[in-house]
Amino acid sequence: FKTEPKQTKELNTSWDVKFEHANGTIFNRKMDQLIDFSASDEDELTTFSGTVTYSTQFENTGNLKFVKLGEVNEAVTELMINGKSAGMRWYGIHCYDVSELLKEGTNTLEIKLTTTLANYCRSLSDNPTAERWAGRYESPFPSGLESVALAQ
Repeated sequence: FKTEPKQTKELNTSWDVKFEHANGTIFNRKMDQLIDFSASDEDELTTFSGTVTYSTQFENTGNLKFVKLGEVNEAVTELMINGKSAGMRWYGIHCYDVSELLKEGTNTLEIKLTTTLANYCRSLSDNPTAERWAGRYESPFPSGLESVALAQ
């Protein structure tokens, strides 16, 4: 980035979350806070691998320029503001310049996060190749988006 975010503020809001599992199943959740799925009590989350779409709305008073994702746990992310792509990140800091996409007032934020296959492969106890491959990751491997900040 040519310009680093100056001030960041955590986006504390509820999220509509769609899970598209690598095995083809789809399920939805409403989340009041972002979490590391590996810390969940639900097997459906601790063994999840695939694409997660997080959606919410936030207010812009005119001075926001960036959306900075916190820990993404080795995932690939794509960020959309008001239905328009702000880009995709495969590595490094997942910070997006959204200054050209924001409008004053209510904005829609959508984040697509594609996880590693580690937790799902580890759950395939009848597949020694998958288990061996997943063995190089800690168990369970941290997964999911843990925070989002808005920045100037």
